[in-house]
Amino acid sequence: MRFFVFIITLMLLSPCFATLSNQKLIGSHLIIGINHYPVHPTWLKFIKENTISGVIFLSDAYKNAKDVKEAIDTIKKNTNHPMYFCIDQEGGRVSRIKENMIEVPPASHVATTLTPSEAFDLYQKQANNLVNIGINVNFSPVLDILNHEDNNVIGSRSFGVSADTVFLYAKQVINASLMNGVLPVAKHFPGHGYTYVDSHFEMPVHNNLFQLLNNDLIPFKKSIAIGVPAIMVAHILYPDLDNTHPASLSKTIVTDLLKKNLTFKGLVFSDDLAMGAIKKKYRIDKALRQTLKAGVHQAIIIETLPILKNMIQSVSKTLDSDTPFKDSLKENMITIQAYK
Repeated sequence: MRFFVFIITLMLLSPCFATLSNQKLIGSHLIIGINHYPVHPTWLKFIKENTISGVIFLSDAYKNAKDVKEAIDTIKKNTNHPMYFCIDQEGGRVSRIKENMIEVPPASHVATTLTPSEAFDLYQKQANNLVNIGINVNFSPVLDILNHEDNNVIGSRSFGVSADTVFLYAKQVINASLMNGVLPVAKHFPGHGYTYVDSHFEMPVHNNLFQLLNNDLIPFKKSIAIGVPAIMVAHILYPDLDNTHPASLSKTIVTDLLKKNLTFKGLVFSDDLAMGAIKKKYRIDKALRQTLKAGVHQAIIIETLPILKNMIQSVSKTLDSDTPFKDSLKENMITIQAYK
């Protein structure tokens, strides 16, 4: 039945994508950061004119759930296309909305104090809170296994030190979110637990292929098997798989490993392309081109409006001279729209 619905959707939407301008085609692959309240009219205009796919709300301006709801309502009133309204609401220290929102403890605390059934109830309440204010995407659960004692970047964000425990509790997040209309995005593929460098500032390197294949990937494999709809790819270099590009920019990892080898058919997000791991090594327009060519559907970019405008203009210019790239973006639109 799902395959039949997919085919019908493909037939109905394909003609629409053929007429998208280059700028709107690029915009449809972007999740941009909103860090000001209320949303400024110039940003509303930018979102509408470029058919920006989604926004992520940042805690500096959106600590209160009421403000998030008002911002979403404002964006909806000023645009005429479906969007992803995203948040980082894992629980614990990664909880962007802090007021008028259920308080969820860190993943490590959940896994050591709650049964899976109790965890499911907790995450169901969280998802219900989120959907009631208009959030339809949550960048959670963390599938990273905490297997490096110096890994403070992940730390309590992980459900534990074993693949089985991590998957058991991550499954509760996935199922609870889906049951309440929130798209869960599992992260950070293919695994951030073995590294300890913070990709917000520098490029981490994971150089243990055995650990990656026989441990780190297990929660992702199992989550794909139960139908996780979306996965976020990490800004980590895995030299044994690709010694040039980090996972988020690597076709070998995104397309060959995730999509082909692990048969993932869902939505692929990059981590924020403005993070230090990427920004120190790539211009933002080059990073965007590379992540999209790698097979990412939705690139998260938290940047200023002038930088976003210049980036879209730069990447748009390359589409007419790169037909395979442009065609791949049009093909992506089916997956992007299917979850909205």
